[in-house]
Amino acid sequence: AGTIIQIDAVPGEIVEPDEVIGNLADLSRVWVQARIYEKDLAFIQEGQQCQITVEAYPDRIFHGIITYVSDFFDPATRTARVRCEVDNSERLLRLEMFATIHLSSPSHQRTLMVPVTAIQWIDNEPFVFVQTRPGVFEKRSVILGNRFDSYVEIREGLKARELVVINGGFYLKSTFLRERIGDEH
Repeated sequence: AGTIIQIDAVPGEIVEPDEVIGNLADLSRVWVQARIYEKDLAFIQEGQQCQITVEAYPDRIFHGIITYVSDFFDPATRTARVRCEVDNSERLLRLEMFATIHLSSPSHQRTLMVPVTAIQWIDNEPFVFVQTRPGVFEKRSVILGNRFDSYVEIREGLKARELVVINGGFYLKSTFLRERIGDEH
C-alpha cells in the first residue's frame, strides 16, 4: 500500500531484477523540514509540539512533533535543519510544498533556571546545594527540565530567590559524602 512517487520505466521496457524502476511512499505521515537560526536553537528540542500552515489551506492548522534537530550548521546560512513529523491521514499535504512551522518558545514562559555548574549528582540523582544562612548549606534534590546552553531548568525542588552554589559545589559534595560515609560506619 502506498503512493507511487517516482517511476522510471515505460510499458514494454526490459528491466533487470536488481534495477529500481520506481518508489512507493506511505504519505499518511509526512516530514516537514525547516531551518532554524543559531539564536533560536536553544528553544528547540525533539518531542516539542509544533503547528504547520500551508498556503493551499490558509485556515487549516496541521499539528506535528519535532523528531530531529541536526547536530550540524549550514555554514552558508548559519542554520540547523529541523524535522517535524505531521499526520497527513487526510492527504492534504503534498511532497515539496512550502510550509511554515510555528513553535512555542519557552522564552515566553517563566521558568526557574540555574547554571549547569550548580547541578551535582549522587547515585544518578541530581541535586543542588542551597545556602540556608551564611556558611550553612543544604543538599536539595531537584527535578531537571530542559537544558538551554549552559543553564538547566529546575522543575521541582527549588524556589525563586534561593541562593544556589554554582562554584565550589564539588567541594561541598565531597564533604557531604565524607560525612555520609562516617555515619554509615
